Amino acid sequence: MAKRVFRPFWSYDVTATEQWLADMAASGLLLQAANFKKRVFTFIEAEPQKIIYRIDYDKEGRGLSQTLTGCGWGMVATGRQWVIYANKDTEVSLFPQRDRVIAKTRSLAQSSAVLLGFVGVFLLISTGITASAIWGSGKAEYASAPYPILDYFPYFLIILNISFFTWVIYMFIKTRKSLKHFSAASGFSVDPTLADFPNQWVQVPGDLSGLIKKKKLFWIYNLERTMDWLETQAGKGLLLKQIRNNSFFFEKTEPKHLKYFFDTQQSINEGYFDIHLKAGFNLLYDSRLQFGRLLLWSKQYSPGEPAPKMYTDKKEHLASARRLLMNNLKTIAYWLLLGAIQLFVGLSSIYEQINRWVWMPITGLWIILMVFHLIVLFMAVKSYMQAKQKMAAV
Repeated sequence: MAKRVFRPFWSYDVTATEQWLADMAASGLLLQAANFKKRVFTFIEAEPQKIIYRIDYDKEGRGLSQTLTGCGWGMVATGRQWVIYANKDTEVSLFPQRDRVIAKTRSLAQSSAVLLGFVGVFLLISTGITASAIWGSGKAEYASAPYPILDYFPYFLIILNISFFTWVIYMFIKTRKSLKHFSAASGFSVDPTLADFPNQWVQVPGDLSGLIKKKKLFWIYNLERTMDWLETQAGKGLLLKQIRNNSFFFEKTEPKHLKYFFDTQQSINEGYFDIHLKAGFNLLYDSRLQFGRLLLWSKQYSPGEPAPKMYTDKKEHLASARRLLMNNLKTIAYWLLLGAIQLFVGLSSIYEQINRWVWMPITGLWIILMVFHLIVLFMAVKSYMQAKQKMAAV
């Protein structure tokens, strides 16, 4: 006998769905097929079994390798680029890679974060307009609609907006939870939005009281100058131990020859860290950007030796600088767009003398925020041009 289960949001937390499928198998319901378009899973009744499931997002259609097939993995369902694999060997040590499904989950999480920003601004504007209508226009005169059913249309829009906002919040929470599950299994943050997830390869000092603290504002928007500054500090005997926001913590040591490298990435797997660690680099910093991720590596070398290089060629170095620039441009464009919308509504309300006491401080704050991001834009472009000039001189 077949049993069909509708699970509309299964892809928001893939690891939870895998555990759900395993629990169904343990209860005597084995997955037979999945209609990914309708989000319906079909099960058949059988003897309870212990089965491991893995879900992949296979856009290229690569399927399983012969090694994984030999370990007992087999396809159970596929469709719309999603694939579900199963294995009855609970002691298996080899699993399908997570890179593609992590990238898909990361895309959903970032989309939901962007939507939350725009929905938040929309709600703020809607609240301001509503307040203006209530307190700024005196008593409103009711006029019935030509068809009675149209009187309920505003209520329908309210329900629709609340449902959409609830769905966006739910998607944001579930996808972040899924990324945390992936991060816990990997030992490092698989997504830049997980700011507080520790990286197992970053050595964090337990006590900062004995370290020398130096402030450096806006350092993240001019990384070329920041790297030169850190190397100068190392030459003075100040060894970087940790970065917290705009504070740099140094340990006093003998002067050393150190080379620092900032790298910007969006998709990172364990192999990325293995390559650099085996090459003798130390990971000092791993933090999020709004649309990416920033890492700081260092490597010591002896006087007279050529300075170590992290990138094999200029194109790779320039690509890292370009990724940082694009991340900054996306972040700046995001805030400038939100600010432009807010300024249009705010200035229009002030011009019409509608609730000036509400709109003037809000508009003033957005003007300050937009000026700040215009300054940051100049710094980000200048930093990229400096990196480009430095590579051309090598």
